[in-house]
Amino acid sequence: MDYRLKTNWKFGTSYVYNIAKVRASIPDAQGANITGNYLPEVPRHRATAEVMYSNPKYVTASASMQIVGGQYDDDLNTLWLPYYNTLDINLMRKVGRNMEAFFGVQNVLDRTFYVQRVPTSVAAPRFFTGGLEISWNGR
Repeated sequence: MDYRLKTNWKFGTSYVYNIAKVRASIPDAQGANITGNYLPEVPRHRATAEVMYSNPKYVTASASMQIVGGQYDDDLNTLWLPYYNTLDINLMRKVGRNMEAFFGVQNVLDRTFYVQRVPTSVAAPRFFTGGLEISWNGR
Protein backbone atom coordinates (compact mmCIF):
# COMPACT_ATOMS: atom_id res chain seq x y z
CA MET A 1 0.00 0.00 0.00
CA ASP A 2 1.39 3.41 -0.95
CA TYR A 3 0.13 6.86 -0.05
CA ARG A 4 1.33 10.09 -1.66
CA LEU A 5 1.16 13.31 0.30
CA LYS A 6 1.25 16.25 -2.07
CA THR A 7 3.84 15.66 -4.79
CA ASN A 8 7.05 15.17 -2.80
CA TRP A 9 6.21 12.68 -0.03
CA LYS A 10 5.40 8.99 -0.32
CA PHE A 11 4.63 6.54 2.47
CA GLY A 12 4.52 2.84 1.75
CA THR A 13 4.02 -0.41 3.58
CA SER A 14 3.73 -4.07 2.63
CA TYR A 15 3.14 -7.37 4.36
CA VAL A 16 3.44 -10.99 3.20
CA TYR A 17 2.04 -13.97 5.08
CA ASN A 18 3.53 -17.09 3.50
CA ILE A 19 2.81 -20.66 4.58
CA ALA A 20 5.26 -22.54 2.35
CA LYS A 21 5.08 -26.25 3.19
CA VAL A 22 6.18 -29.39 1.40
CA ARG A 23 3.07 -31.21 0.15
CA ALA A 24 4.72 -34.51 -0.75
CA SER A 25 8.22 -35.94 -0.67
CA ILE A 26 10.05 -39.20 -1.06
CA PRO A 27 12.00 -40.32 2.04
CA ASP A 28 15.77 -39.94 1.67
CA ALA A 29 18.33 -42.73 2.20
CA GLN A 30 18.11 -42.30 6.00
CA GLY A 31 14.31 -42.54 5.92
CA ALA A 32 13.64 -38.86 6.63
CA ASN A 33 10.41 -37.61 5.12
CA ILE A 34 9.93 -33.84 4.91
CA THR A 35 6.22 -33.89 3.98
CA GLY A 36 4.50 -31.17 6.01
CA ASN A 37 7.73 -29.33 6.80
CA TYR A 38 8.23 -25.65 6.06
CA LEU A 39 10.47 -24.71 3.17
CA PRO A 40 13.89 -23.59 4.39
CA GLU A 41 14.67 -19.86 4.44
CA VAL A 42 11.08 -18.82 3.71
CA PRO A 43 9.77 -16.68 6.59
CA ARG A 44 6.06 -16.85 7.37
CA HIS A 45 5.90 -13.10 8.05
CA ARG A 46 7.68 -10.30 6.18
CA ALA A 47 6.83 -6.61 6.38
CA THR A 48 8.33 -3.35 5.14
CA ALA A 49 7.63 0.32 5.71
CA GLU A 50 9.16 3.23 3.82
CA VAL A 51 9.00 7.00 3.85
CA MET A 52 10.41 8.92 0.88
CA TYR A 53 10.89 12.58 0.04
CA SER A 54 11.58 13.32 -3.61
CA ASN A 55 12.33 16.75 -5.03
CA PRO A 56 14.58 16.48 -8.13
CA LYS A 57 15.75 20.05 -7.60
CA TYR A 58 17.22 19.17 -4.19
CA VAL A 59 17.35 15.54 -3.11
CA THR A 60 15.60 12.19 -3.04
CA ALA A 61 15.79 10.66 0.43
CA SER A 62 14.26 7.49 1.82
CA ALA A 63 14.22 5.52 5.04
CA SER A 64 12.93 1.97 5.09
CA MET A 65 12.48 -0.70 7.73
CA GLN A 66 12.20 -4.39 6.99
CA ILE A 67 10.97 -6.98 9.48
CA VAL A 68 11.55 -10.64 8.62
CA GLY A 69 9.92 -13.37 10.66
CA GLY A 70 11.61 -16.48 11.96
CA GLN A 71 12.37 -19.28 9.52
CA TYR A 72 14.01 -22.66 9.29
CA ASP A 73 17.46 -22.97 7.74
CA ASP A 74 17.12 -26.62 6.78
CA ASP A 75 14.56 -28.90 5.13
CA LEU A 76 14.21 -31.06 8.29
CA ASN A 77 13.04 -27.96 10.22
CA THR A 78 15.59 -28.41 13.03
CA LEU A 79 17.72 -25.26 12.59
CA TRP A 80 15.81 -22.10 13.49
CA LEU A 81 16.74 -18.59 12.36
CA PRO A 82 15.05 -15.99 14.61
CA TYR A 83 13.27 -12.91 13.28
CA TYR A 84 15.21 -9.71 12.60
CA ASN A 85 14.66 -6.16 11.47
CA THR A 86 16.80 -3.65 9.63
CA LEU A 87 16.70 0.06 8.93
CA ASP A 88 18.18 1.50 5.73
CA ILE A 89 18.65 5.11 4.60
CA ASN A 90 19.37 6.29 1.05
CA LEU A 91 20.06 9.71 -0.47
CA MET A 92 20.33 10.68 -4.13
CA ARG A 93 20.94 14.01 -5.86
CA LYS A 94 21.33 15.02 -9.46
CA VAL A 95 24.75 16.73 -9.86
CA GLY A 96 24.80 17.21 -13.62
CA ARG A 97 22.73 16.65 -16.71
CA ASN A 98 23.64 12.95 -16.86
CA MET A 99 25.00 12.31 -13.37
CA GLU A 100 23.57 11.46 -9.94
CA ALA A 101 25.42 11.11 -6.66
CA PHE A 102 24.11 8.55 -4.18
CA PHE A 103 24.82 7.57 -0.60
CA GLY A 104 23.28 4.86 1.54
CA VAL A 105 23.53 3.17 4.91
CA GLN A 106 22.22 -0.36 5.33
CA ASN A 107 21.55 -1.81 8.78
CA VAL A 108 21.75 1.68 10.33
CA LEU A 109 21.18 0.34 13.86
CA ASP A 110 24.04 -2.16 13.40
CA ARG A 111 21.86 -5.15 14.40
CA THR A 112 23.40 -8.62 14.53
CA PHE A 113 21.24 -11.38 13.08
CA TYR A 114 21.77 -14.89 11.76
CA VAL A 115 21.51 -15.63 8.05
CA GLN A 116 22.74 -19.23 8.23
CA ARG A 117 23.22 -21.87 10.95
CA VAL A 118 25.59 -24.45 9.40
CA PRO A 119 28.10 -22.93 9.46
CA THR A 120 26.76 -20.16 11.66
CA SER A 121 26.92 -16.86 9.80
CA VAL A 122 25.66 -13.41 10.66
CA ALA A 123 24.64 -10.62 8.31
CA ALA A 124 26.89 -7.70 7.48
CA PRO A 125 27.17 -4.99 10.13
CA ARG A 126 26.34 -1.37 9.34
CA PHE A 127 27.26 -0.93 5.68
CA PHE A 128 27.91 2.28 3.74
CA THR A 129 27.58 2.72 -0.02
CA GLY A 130 28.07 5.71 -2.25
CA GLY A 131 29.08 6.77 -5.69
CA LEU A 132 28.21 8.45 -8.94
CA GLU A 133 25.85 7.12 -11.56
CA ILE A 134 26.45 8.34 -15.09
CA SER A 135 23.90 7.80 -17.84
CA TRP A 136 23.90 8.59 -21.52
CA ASN A 137 21.52 7.96 -24.36
CA GLY A 138 24.04 6.27 -26.67
CA ARG A 139 25.12 9.33 -28.68
